[in-house]
Formats: sequence, C-alpha cells, structure tokens
Amino acid sequence: MPALQLPDAEINLTNTSLSSTLRGRWQAGQWQLQHQGTMNSVLTSPQLNTLLALQLPKLELSQQSDQPVQITATASLQLQQLQHPQLQTTDWQLHSSISGSLQALQLQGELSNTPGLTVQYQAQLDALTKLSASWQLADIFLLAGNPLQDSFRAWPELLTLQRGRLTASGQLHYPAAPQLLEAQLQLRELSGFYDRTLFTNLSGQSTVAINPEQLSLSVPQLSVQQLNHGMTLGPLQLVANYQTALAAPEQGVIELQQLQSDFLLGQLSIKPTRLDLSQPSQWLDIKLQQLDLAELLRQHPASDVVAIGKISGQIPLQLNAQRQLSVSAGQLSAEAPGGRLQYRNPAAAASSNPGMKLVFDALEDFHFSLLNSEVSYQADGTLTLGLQLQGFNPAVQQGRAINLNINLEEDIPAMLASLQLAGKLNDTLTKRVQQVIQQRQAARQAAGVKP
Repeated sequence: MPALQLPDAEINLTNTSLSSTLRGRWQAGQWQLQHQGTMNSVLTSPQLNTLLALQLPKLELSQQSDQPVQITATASLQLQQLQHPQLQTTDWQLHSSISGSLQALQLQGELSNTPGLTVQYQAQLDALTKLSASWQLADIFLLAGNPLQDSFRAWPELLTLQRGRLTASGQLHYPAAPQLLEAQLQLRELSGFYDRTLFTNLSGQSTVAINPEQLSLSVPQLSVQQLNHGMTLGPLQLVANYQTALAAPEQGVIELQQLQSDFLLGQLSIKPTRLDLSQPSQWLDIKLQQLDLAELLRQHPASDVVAIGKISGQIPLQLNAQRQLSVSAGQLSAEAPGGRLQYRNPAAAASSNPGMKLVFDALEDFHFSLLNSEVSYQADGTLTLGLQLQGFNPAVQQGRAINLNINLEEDIPAMLASLQLAGKLNDTLTKRVQQVIQQRQAARQAAGVKP
C-alpha cells in the first residue's frame, strides 16, 4: 500500500539555529531516547514565506523487545507573518501532542492565529498510509470581530458580519472513505449585510461533503428574521440542497425544498423545484398571498396615494445565464371584497380633457370590487403593471359603476435605491447605493434616455 502522497514543493530553510539536549538509556530488551530542544529558521517556498520557530519540549522514543518503536512528543510551531496567496498575512501557532507508533500514530492539539481563529484537532495516522482527523472550530463571536475575514483572502468581499455566533466542525479522511472532507456549520443570530442587503438574526445549519469528484451542500434548516433591500421581508425559512462536480462548482443542481417568507403582512413562497445551473435559464414560480396594500405604501411612501385591500397572485420569475431576472405574464388580483384607492393630484385633476378628468375624479375615492394586474419585469429593472379596476366613487355620477384600465411603469432598482437612502444606512451601504444610482444614470444617458 503506498504511503501518503503530498504535492511536490520546493521548501528552503535558511538562517537555521538548533539547540538540543539528548539523553538515552539502554537495557537488555529495551531502550529509550529523550530529546529536548528548539529550532528557529526562515521557511520559504514558491507560495509560502514565514519565520519559523519550532520547540520540542518533549520527544521520547522507546522500544521493548520486538514491539514497535513508541513515540511520545509535544511540539509547538510558531509561524511569524505567514505569507501565502490564500491567507492574510498574520502569525500562526500550532501546538500538538504525539503518541503511538509509526503503525498507529495519534496526534491532537490546537491551531490558532493572531486574529483569534482557534481550531482543536485530533488525528490518527495508520502505517503512514491512512489518515483520519476531526476538528472543531471554537465559537466565533462576531461582535468582537471576524477572524475568518482577517485570516482568509477568499472571504466574500461584499459580505460583512457584524454580530452573532458561528462554529464549525468536521472530519478529514485520506484516502476518501467515502468522503474526503465533511464539515458541519452552525450559524446563530447573525446580523450584517451582503452587498446592499441587510439581514438580521440569520440562524441555521449546513453540512458540506467533498469527495475526489463531487461537492454536496445540505441546508436542512435556515431562518432569517428580516431582510431589507429598501423593502423588508421576513421571517424567512429555507431548506435546500446543492450538488456539483468539483470541476465545475458553479454549474450544479439546487434542490429547493422550501422557501417562504412573510411579506407586506402576507406571505411569499416558492414551490419546491429543481434548478440546474448548467442550463441557460431557470424558472421560479412565486406565490403571493394576502399582501397588504396599506403596508406596501407604508414601506414605499407616496404622499398622493392611499390604498386599502389585499392582493394575491402568481409571479413566474426567470433567471437567465447572465443572472438577470425577468417576469412575463405574472398575475395579481385583489382579494374579496375588494378595497379602496385614493389618489389625489390637483394638477392632474385640473385636466381639460373630460375623459381624463373623470378618471382622476373617480380615483380620488375609488371603492373597487375587482383589481386585476398583469405583471412584467424586464432585465433592465423596468416593472410594468397593467391594471384593470372595477368599482365606483360615491361622489362621482351618483356612484355609477366605473371600469378603469391603467398602465403603470416603475424603475425598480432606482426605487429600491431611493428607499435605501431614505433609511438609516451605514457609510459602506450608503456608498454602494450611491454607486448603483450613478451607474444606472450613466447607463441611461449612454443609451440616450432623458432623465
């Protein structure tokens, strides 16, 4: 059986100093060798550079009769200002105790660094051919800082965690049996923001399994108290799985088992579905139930509009290969018994067009029994609503029934950005929102669209 194979690497040790004390004892049928010492050196390789200090306060080799040689040792390794393309430059420390024989060697200890990352580990190496290890990440309390972000360059640039607690544990097997790596992650009441979206009290757990060919991610439970991207939704619940080939990690399959959230005093949900990210387009069927129009206008204030009523409907959402969203033929309808719409615009009501004046007069206090809307949304962020209204205004034509057809258009990204700026944002979010507004304005000007 072959020994453990490590990638070829060129490692250089320079400026090395060694201090050691050696003692031994030999008797018939047994022997013992003890060593104490320290070693300091500068370690460099094509991807690694650090000042290395190794301390061996205890190293003992012994053998009785024809039994395997026994090893007992404690070691401390200091890596000062460790530099690696995947790591932030900082100091690392490794403390380990070693016992057993070369046929069955046990290791346990702690890995830590200056930002505060601490990992306990236990490992067994059998005959130098089989490695099994488990590890536990000490709880990270994010109010005191994020040692993951301060340790690894791969931390998502747009993700900021401000409070909450997270921990992780895992197992490593070589050769894979059946998985090469398994890890469990627990999130507890995380708050922060991703890009321009605030989240509060995100909790859940996930499991990652990696074998030589495949990665799988399971999220059996995830909840978020609130998401805020200009408008708020939550609490939200998610259950999902993801599987992909390691050779194409972004082209896997999502099994969405549950996604639902409170929204506008009603509920938003997506029926269970399978999303194959290797395909050019994905579809999600969004179900909206009992959304409250008054709550909509509370979150999206309009000084000249008041609305009462609840709406429900279906929104078929398409995600294209460029990760752009669009909707065609979405449907919304008011719940019985209808509702009330008040739109007062003195300038519009003064129109000289009799037909338009009738419409605006009716909308000043419109009691509707029917409200239907066809919904479309373009990849550029334009939302179009084709409204059909049936109802009356008690003060217009003695309350005669009136049918209205109204088309509304809204730039959703611009609207959400304006709502975000109207809220209380930190400096980072404010700059990101302002940047988005400037980019959209520049794009519209380049396309010849007048402000």
